[in-house]
Amino acid sequence: MRIFFLLLLMLNLLFAAWQYYSPEKAVKRVSPLSDRLERLVLLREVEPVVVMEQEVTEQVNEEVPEQKVQSKLCYTLGPYTDKDVVTQIESQIGNEVVDFIVREREEQELHRYWIYLPGHNDRASAREVSKALAKKNIKDYYIIQKGDKKNSISLGHFKEKPNADTRVKEVSRLGFKPEIEVIYRSYKLYWLDYSLEDDSAEIESKIQEYLIDGVTLLDRQCSSD
Repeated sequence: MRIFFLLLLMLNLLFAAWQYYSPEKAVKRVSPLSDRLERLVLLREVEPVVVMEQEVTEQVNEEVPEQKVQSKLCYTLGPYTDKDVVTQIESQIGNEVVDFIVREREEQELHRYWIYLPGHNDRASAREVSKALAKKNIKDYYIIQKGDKKNSISLGHFKEKPNADTRVKEVSRLGFKPEIEVIYRSYKLYWLDYSLEDDSAEIESKIQEYLIDGVTLLDRQCSSD
């Protein structure tokens, strides 16, 4: 037992001596950082930065040009076909409004269909044709005395196209060669342009009297001048 104890003591002494004299373990070396990398700056190392207010280059109190507000109210009244009515309106409100202007334009509308037999060389020839018409029991005709259709024979005027076509067929069946001509009628239309500085119940009441069939009162854009 004593020998075992001595042997154990000796082993401990040898192990302690080996630990004391053995070389240090190699320490894993870390490669130094590149000089190109920027140093990390801690928040506490940052110096406080004073933010300077940007200098104002424009005056705060610079006056903004006042926009011109359109105050006029502009209207168009029409169209009228009777110039007398236009004259009457002008006499009633022409001096009470601003920029009263009468505009007129010539228009054309289909008026009637004219059936006729083309002109002949002389009046005697036209008479012979008229006698032939009478023998065929056609009585509604007359010989044209002057104009570019002199010595032609008129067979009537019709407002409706179907009636004119019927007349042409009747005369054609009797051996004649009638022609049809569309007659247009010229007429004028009138518009009244005027402006108001402010709403006026009195003028509006007067205008209402002239809002007859086919006539309207429209708002329009005022001129820039």
